[in-house]
Amino acid sequence: MLAKFATEQGQPLMMRVKRDDGSPLPMGADVLDASGKHVGVVGQAGTVFGRGVADKSSLTVRWT
Repeated sequence: MLAKFATEQGQPLMMRVKRDDGSPLPMGADVLDASGKHVGVVGQAGTVFGRGVADKSSLTVRWT
């Protein structure tokens, strides 16, 4: 069976982020661009894996 689905292309992003006190952000937290679009997720030790982030973009990490 063939299945068609929309895909997104963009440059991959990998960076390590920390809180002001040096501790890593929570694993599984969402990474959003300035327009609120989901572009990645925080992995182990605060490593962010993202895709489709524009150059010189501002990112926000959100968790509950």
